[in-house]
Amino acid sequence: MGMGIAKEKLGYRHEVPDRQLAHVPANDVDRAYDRALFLDERKEMMQRLADYIDQCRVVTV
Repeated sequence: MGMGIAKEKLGYRHEVPDRQLAHVPANDVDRAYDRALFLDERKEMMQRLADYIDQCRVVTV
């Protein structure tokens, strides 16, 4: 669900939430050479995701 929200609602490209979820690259070449961590984008994405979830909550009194 987090990946879908990050991509569809928050506009992140696939690689950023994929790395946050610690998914292993699909093929041998990517596993060997693609070491990008996207740390700054991941931090921002997690805060925006938390803000989005907070906005979606139904508050009952």
